[in-house]
Amino acid sequence: MLSTDYAHSMRLSPEWLAQADHLHLGIHVHSEGLFLGLFEMHSKQPIWMMDMPILSHQIAQALQQGQWVQPFFRKVTISFSAETWTVIPQSFFDAEQLSIWIEPTTNAMLGHQSIPQENNILIHRHSKDIEHIAALYPQAQVNCAIKMWLQLSPPSEQSNVLFAWLEAEKLCLQLIHHGQRILLNQFDAKSTEDVLYFISAALQQNAESQDLPIVLMGKGIGDDLIETLSHYYTDVQLWKTPLGLQLPPSCVLPAHYYYSILMHTLCA
Repeated sequence: MLSTDYAHSMRLSPEWLAQADHLHLGIHVHSEGLFLGLFEMHSKQPIWMMDMPILSHQIAQALQQGQWVQPFFRKVTISFSAETWTVIPQSFFDAEQLSIWIEPTTNAMLGHQSIPQENNILIHRHSKDIEHIAALYPQAQVNCAIKMWLQLSPPSEQSNVLFAWLEAEKLCLQLIHHGQRILLNQFDAKSTEDVLYFISAALQQNAESQDLPIVLMGKGIGDDLIETLSHYYTDVQLWKTPLGLQLPPSCVLPAHYYYSILMHTLCA
């Protein structure tokens, strides 16, 4: 059963209910809960965002009880964090042979998506709960969050940088050198020490210097991690919203915390 605390805190307010046909609803699901976001269709500005710790099998029921399903939103996008994933050249891809790349499990499903502007395919394994959530919104665009992440950071538009996205104890690293992606991977990271280890290993193995910009994003980025990395690297940055995108006044945390849901309006 869904706890009453979840049902109350996730209830759609009458204000947003009345405007639903002019709004874009974004839903991002990860292993520790979900983000909800509402965006204006014309300006693409976020007007409300919420982070909710909730078990994945409770999310579909919470959305229904919170009245997020009844109104017809002008646009709905759903993203999810994959249990595991890999990126392969399109020439190697066979939709009937996904299990060659990722091992299937009983409670999960395999999927694949093309990466925009690249001749690469993303293959991922995700919880079956994602299918139940997506079934509530037949009109929704559903994406693995890694696809959106890569779409927003194409190597051709970068110089030298390491992107580090931390959420729900998963660390995704993308190292770009002179406009070429030279490392892309996901690691289990349960502590600040884990994050420091994997970032250091990525830079050392690819002979990158300590002054390479490191851009951090995701709700898992805390002050302790920033302070620790700053002891070893000279250019540690927090992701910031692009020029013109403003956080709603109700959001008390910095932009990098909301990265996973802000991708929904940035990729729209």
